[in-house]
Amino acid sequence: MASLEEKVEDSFKAQLDSLGVRRYGKTEAINPEIKAALDQAESKSGGSGGNYPDIQAYLDNGYARRIPVMMECKGAKGKLEKFDKEGRLSSSQKDIQAFAVNGAVHY
Repeated sequence: MASLEEKVEDSFKAQLDSLGVRRYGKTEAINPEIKAALDQAESKSGGSGGNYPDIQAYLDNGYARRIPVMMECKGAKGKLEKFDKEGRLSSSQKDIQAFAVNGAVHY
């Protein structure tokens, strides 16, 4: 049985498909430069490499510019974002792993 997080991811993928937005899988290369950056960057768990956003896509801004977007899906209420005491998005390893926006910004 699929987890709630997998169901959220599948639902979002279906929405992107219905809008005609080309999406890329977790380990699929969106382009060579982004693949190299994800391969070389510190992982969300603090180790080296192995950065795989749940969904990757390009959004077209209508001016011949494609903007890469990395998306993280979470299957629990209250796991969208976490801020620190100063009101900034937290960059702690724990919060990068646990919260969707924190994880996506990490990429």
